[in-house]
Amino acid sequence: YKFISLSHHSAIWNSKKAAAFSVMNILRTNSGADKMEKFMPKLVPMLYRYTFDPNPRINKSMNAMWKALVPNPTATIDKYLKEIVKNVLKGINHKLYRYREACCMALADVLSGRQFSDFETTIKELYEKNFRVMDDYKDSCRIAGLKASKKLGYFAEKCCNPLYTSPSS
Repeated sequence: YKFISLSHHSAIWNSKKAAAFSVMNILRTNSGADKMEKFMPKLVPMLYRYTFDPNPRINKSMNAMWKALVPNPTATIDKYLKEIVKNVLKGINHKLYRYREACCMALADVLSGRQFSDFETTIKELYEKNFRVMDDYKDSCRIAGLKASKKLGYFAEKCCNPLYTSPSS
């Protein structure tokens, strides 16, 4: 998983397709997939965030790796939701604009179809950190922050609706 964080400054990543191809070849073997399982809680959140990277080349490569690693995206996101949210919260106010933008887009995507109980402990922090991105100096980050804020608003509205959320929640 450490190789992913080097994507923004490593010369090796000029050949991102080669890296994605390598990971896919490793995973095609049963022993490779079994060995990767212990790294999935750390790898899935980072890879999920990188699938929203604003650089189209990195985005394309990470999407290829995502497809190779994750046969069932919905089940995988459900399984590692807490780790994904933790990763998004950690990176949403990162010093690199690419991280901030990718985290906002990942947040907007991961909110779809969720229940209040999934975000009950982190909703306040998500709002606070997202509002900071909406006031970013980088225009693309502000736009991504606005998209995430709209999704958070729709999510909050849905959570307040008794048709979707039990009154006790």
